[in-house]
Amino acid sequence: MDPLAKILAMLLGRHRPQRNPPMPWKVALHRMLLRHAGYHPWQDRVLSFFNPLFCYDVTLAQELLEQGKLRPAKIEVTPRSFTYHNWKIRYENNVLAQGPKSHLDLIWVLTMPSERAAEPCLFFIDENGNERILDGSHRLARAVVDGKPSHPAWLFSASDSALFRVPVYGKAEATVD
Repeated sequence: MDPLAKILAMLLGRHRPQRNPPMPWKVALHRMLLRHAGYHPWQDRVLSFFNPLFCYDVTLAQELLEQGKLRPAKIEVTPRSFTYHNWKIRYENNVLAQGPKSHLDLIWVLTMPSERAAEPCLFFIDENGNERILDGSHRLARAVVDGKPSHPAWLFSASDSALFRVPVYGKAEATVD
């Protein structure tokens, strides 16, 4: 992250409780921060709990889904209970807050375009048989803000999940023809 991005992140406190709607100056600074932050090496990756030498690649999963090589099940997620259980998300009196160990970008949650907020989240079954979120944590937090009782999601089976499970460093574990 370049020095300007670090200063902007500190000024914004984007992980601290945020008023809805955010102040216009915060939104402008946040957009500037996103332009200057650069690529984060763990962006679009979920680390495997079972084997930390592997991770699940969001971009690869989305590519395989678009190509029709994955067959996920359509499910509905309850945003309020899921986000509270995982990130201690709370939305009261137009203030969005999260637990101390959570790092959701709350300004992005409050300002993401409604088209993006409506997209289904991606869940997968990991190598231990646990259901985990792959992509969509900010969309679920936004669903809490919007008061939605449920949010659409795709659930990838363990066999599909193996197709986008890749080494942390190196080439994909499985190939798809």
